[in-house]
Amino acid sequence: ELDPSVGCASAWNDNLKGSENDPGFVHYWPELDQEQFHLASQFGGLGFTASLKLLADFLPGMKLANHPWDREIFDYFKEKKLSCIYPEVPRTFHLTWVGGAHEALLHRPMGLVRNTSMPHPSSLTNSGYEAYLRHYIASHCDDPSKVRAYDIRDDSDDAGWGKVTRDFPVLVGMGIGHEMRLTWYGTIWTSPMLGKGRVLIVAKYSPIYDEFRGCTQFSSGQQWAAALSQKKISVLSNKSVAEKPE
Repeated sequence: ELDPSVGCASAWNDNLKGSENDPGFVHYWPELDQEQFHLASQFGGLGFTASLKLLADFLPGMKLANHPWDREIFDYFKEKKLSCIYPEVPRTFHLTWVGGAHEALLHRPMGLVRNTSMPHPSSLTNSGYEAYLRHYIASHCDDPSKVRAYDIRDDSDDAGWGKVTRDFPVLVGMGIGHEMRLTWYGTIWTSPMLGKGRVLIVAKYSPIYDEFRGCTQFSSGQQWAAALSQKKISVLSNKSVAEKPE
């Protein structure tokens, strides 16, 4: 209710608490915080809560005979430019790459999710979340080991994201029709694969792109590879998406 542009809260981490037969993800990684949430610029999951006002507007127009119900909601969110709150650890456990599982991640000691503290709901409104990311970038630009990022080539809100998910280990999921769902207006925020810190992937149309560009840049895939080997990454250039290092 604090922000009319936030349409729902996803329940994608509803399996984390475990059961009698499966102790759950947090049993293996107790440092994970089940209360850590982020924003997505699209509908973000099959289990969710939404306001009665939004449902009253949406439900009368549902056309289940033509599309699955989740597709209907997905299109509605996109048309209305609504955001969705989603948990840092999704129910599908794809923490470091699409299709990954928690069993595999147990054998990847560097594949950890670094949690942050966003204790008040106002931090998950669009303006609050944007301010938080800007502050995070500004406070870490002088130390590339604490935040790493790279941008994609195009201004389009869809172009390039598919390649990002194939070529880079990110905390994202491909939505219906292979569209990105766990992104916030051109920003992907994910766990690192090397060293400490976070990885930010930011498109040119993102509202935080200017702050993002203020960090140190690498001009080629070769420099990217060198930075990876030294565990120091800041901003990768536009070419970096196409020039995946060997």
